[in-house]
Amino acid sequence: MTTDAFSASVKNWIKTAKHPKTVKLYKDMIYQPMLELLAYLRAHEYKTFIVSDGGMDFMRPRAEELYGILPYQVIGSSGKVKYEVIDGKPQLVKLSELNFNDDKEGKPVGIHQYIGKRPVFIFVRIKMFIL
Repeated sequence: MTTDAFSASVKNWIKTAKHPKTVKLYKDMIYQPMLELLAYLRAHEYKTFIVSDGGMDFMRPRAEELYGILPYQVIGSSGKVKYEVIDGKPQLVKLSELNFNDDKEGKPVGIHQYIGKRPVFIFVRIKMFIL
């Protein structure tokens, strides 16, 4: 699949995907205090990034709309990509091989490689389980 086709697929998913329990669109379930914190930090001239073990190509098409974070400010796990000319058009094609795993010890490596600065703040999403 080309990177453009994958991005279009993700954008379509954002518009239609619903949480199985709440039946709300995922895009309508963004944690409001996190949005307020991001806005506050940007208003005070901090640059905000998403650094996740999730797939970078999955997060980038939705990060700006949902969080106000530009695609180049999203770091995550990634698969390998290759350049091909398809029907006379240059394309980037996703491969099924892992390029970078942004989990555990991969996080500080990813921050170093893609941002090049130490973070001032790190906020970790906490999963809550109610029994």
